[in-house]
Amino acid sequence: MDLGDYLPILMFAVFFGIAGVGILIAVLRERKRREAWCGFASETGFVYTQEDRAFGQALGFDLFQRGHRRRARNVLSGEAQGTRVALADYQYTTGGGKNSSTHRRSVVVLESEGLDLPRFAVRPEHFFDRFAELVGMDDIDFDEDPDFSSAYLLKGEDEESVRQTFGPPVRAHLVANAKQFRKQGLYVEGASQALLVSTQRRVRPAEATALIETAFTLLALWTHT
Repeated sequence: MDLGDYLPILMFAVFFGIAGVGILIAVLRERKRREAWCGFASETGFVYTQEDRAFGQALGFDLFQRGHRRRARNVLSGEAQGTRVALADYQYTTGGGKNSSTHRRSVVVLESEGLDLPRFAVRPEHFFDRFAELVGMDDIDFDEDPDFSSAYLLKGEDEESVRQTFGPPVRAHLVANAKQFRKQGLYVEGASQALLVSTQRRVRPAEATALIETAFTLLALWTHT
């Protein structure tokens, strides 16, 4: 046999060698992330759980109903200011086979008896959302507040209750922080006594405190009105 006869075997070995290195790097990266979250939990008094596939399912948030292969990892849970707090790396998969996509993000869930929220979801409005509105997709706008309406996409089952929930102080806060929301890709859901704040990506432990503070700031807007 000459070298050409061995070429397919060599290519096969190189391909799987590269794939193996990639898997090893991913495993080591996830291990390092777990260790970092364990350290953060020890420093802050949170309880750490490596994985929880039922995370948030009982709350009925839309985010937790999306896709399949849903799971939460690096779950931190505890209590602060009389509020139950949970923070996790959350992921789900859409599509299948070669067309599948896995969506990973960080999620904070606050549960407080001081909340009484209608079911809603709000996020920064994107360019293509405006075209969706033209073909009849729901978006609760406020004629008296064009700055809010142009900056955010707001949806809810009970429009009148959602409008009351998003009064002038809430809308003013969101407009003032629109750049932050857009930069971080923040997504917020409310339902009954629970509030969810999610990012477009997974945050590092060093960023977790700021994300939790953002969630508590929003919580205060609805518990003090």
